[in-house]
Amino acid sequence: VANNPKRVLQQAAARASEKHSAEHLLYAANRLAIRDAPATADLWRSVTKRYDIPTTEDHAILRRIGIAAAQDYEPRAAGLLEQVPDQAADERVIEWRARTAMREGRWGDVLRIIAAMPSALSASERWRYWEATALKETGQTEVAEALMAVLATERSYYGFLAADVSGLPYAFDHAELDVSDERLAALANDPQLVRARELFAVDQPARARAEWQRALRGRAAVDKAAAAELAHRWQWHSEAITLLGELQSWDDLDIRYPLAYQDWIAEHAGRASVRSAWVYGITRSESLFTRDIRSSAGAWGLMQLMPATGKRVAREAGITWQGIDTLKDAELNIALGTRYLAYLQDRFSHPALATAAYNAGPHRVQRWLPDTTPMRADVWIETIAYDETRAYVQRVLSADIIFQWRMGEPVQRLADILTPVAPKQSVAQTVTPL
Repeated sequence: VANNPKRVLQQAAARASEKHSAEHLLYAANRLAIRDAPATADLWRSVTKRYDIPTTEDHAILRRIGIAAAQDYEPRAAGLLEQVPDQAADERVIEWRARTAMREGRWGDVLRIIAAMPSALSASERWRYWEATALKETGQTEVAEALMAVLATERSYYGFLAADVSGLPYAFDHAELDVSDERLAALANDPQLVRARELFAVDQPARARAEWQRALRGRAAVDKAAAAELAHRWQWHSEAITLLGELQSWDDLDIRYPLAYQDWIAEHAGRASVRSAWVYGITRSESLFTRDIRSSAGAWGLMQLMPATGKRVAREAGITWQGIDTLKDAELNIALGTRYLAYLQDRFSHPALATAAYNAGPHRVQRWLPDTTPMRADVWIETIAYDETRAYVQRVLSADIIFQWRMGEPVQRLADILTPVAPKQSVAQTVTPL
């Protein structure tokens, strides 16, 4: 069943074999749906006529088929998603119905789907933006403009997009933390926090984080806010940013978007001919400026490079490769990461595609490109197959904007950055692989 799920389902559909149970068939359908959702749908229809499949499991398979078809941009995706019964049509199904409709330019259907969403979902920034976009695309300009103007007051990816549509300035709304000097002084002399600070200073990050978390466990919000300010001053940016996230305190942009490793980022971004603010956005999203961090996938350091990628880039750059130690070295990691980012920019000639490739790999981005005609960049980003990569691209692009503002640079508009995404045959394949 694991090795050839399609054959198992074909045998079951034709009653050519009696050796498989319902459990086998469910397992086969789940596996095949990832590889070939339309074929799974056709076979599953025949299987359910011949076998007693429990309703709940049947609905779960239909849900999996529909979502898999949408994520593969199958021509039949919309129909397969509509076949998912109401009982199984959770928010994920509903959102992929809307994404499939927008990718196909069916803006009236986008409006219909958003109108039927649970109120908590439709009220999100994401779907407020797409409702306004669909209204504009269907000629309801006045209502669309009003919705966009409200959304443009948000400091976020969708807020920046809406500001571009409305011709409004971006809403940065920076406000420093309101922390008293007395509270800062008291916390700075707290023995546990002193130990955490010193452990961090002598490059014992794991022990430092453990001490830090023990020291703040159960503390009041005002103490945690003061601790975030202290961590920022100590250049312990990951803990400062994490604390403000825990407190849902979003407005101190100095702390949340620190200009860490500024000299090295400026130097190596310049050498690689990529913008420093973009590098900052990548680095913040990858590691929160944590030098020694390792991901579950095995990527290391500030810009989270896989060892194989780091080794190839190091060879191309003439940097001596010393294994993981090279990636844990802050400056070398930035040097390698900026060069890799430059390679992706050369390959895809589009910041959204290069950013997605940094997260998911160039081969996946190539597969996600439109087939024959250019596509709006905001639609392409919204319909990225992987939730993680979609969120990552949006996070990096919005951080890029904020870091430009933090650096005192003229802020580029997302509308100028996000040019239409070219179809597969137009995206350059001549860049030498690393």
